Amino acid sequence: PQKDLLLQPNHGPQSGGTRVKVSGIINTEISSSSSDQLSLCKFGNDTFPAIEVNWNSGYILCTSPPSSSTGFASSIKVDISMTGDVDSFTDIGVIFQYDTDVVIKSLRPASGPVTGGTLIKVHGGPFQNRDEIICRFDEKDVIATYHDENEVSCVSPIFGWVDEVQRVSVFSMASSPEIQTISAT
Repeated sequence: PQKDLLLQPNHGPQSGGTRVKVSGIINTEISSSSSDQLSLCKFGNDTFPAIEVNWNSGYILCTSPPSSSTGFASSIKVDISMTGDVDSFTDIGVIFQYDTDVVIKSLRPASGPVTGGTLIKVHGGPFQNRDEIICRFDEKDVIATYHDENEVSCVSPIFGWVDEVQRVSVFSMASSPEIQTISAT
C-alpha cells in the first residue's frame, strides 16, 4: 500500500538548491524491479533526475529548483517517479514552500583557531526560527542557534591543521552560495 510522501525539509530558499529527502512511499516491489533505473523528481511541472536513491533506507534525494523556474511560485507540489518513467509519478505530491533568500552581512569573528570552538555570530537575514538552521564550514555542518530574524550563531568545528582559507555558508537545510571566508590561524 502507498503512503504519503514526506519531505525533509519541506521548505528552502527561492534561489533553489535545497537537498530535499523524499520518503514514505518507497514500494519494495517497484524499487527492487527498478533499482537500475533513474528515479525522477518533479517540482511543479519541472522534472529532474534524483541526485541520490537509497532503496534500503527508503528515500530519494532531490534538489529544489529556483522559484524563478517555477514562475516565482511561493509553494509548489513535489512528486517522484521511482521507475524513471515520466508517466509514472505517484500523483500523491506534497507542498514545498519557498522562503525568502537569506542575505549574510557579516561574520564575527571572521577567523578562529583550526582547533574549533569559536562562537561565530552571523548577521544578516531574514533568518527564520526553525530547528534545522545550520552553518556549513567547508564540508562540516554544525547546528546554528537562532537569536532573531537578523542573527544566528554557531560554534566552529575542529579542522585540524589546514593551510588554506575555509568557506562558510549559512542556510536552512539548503545548498546556498558561499558567503564569507574564515582564515585558518
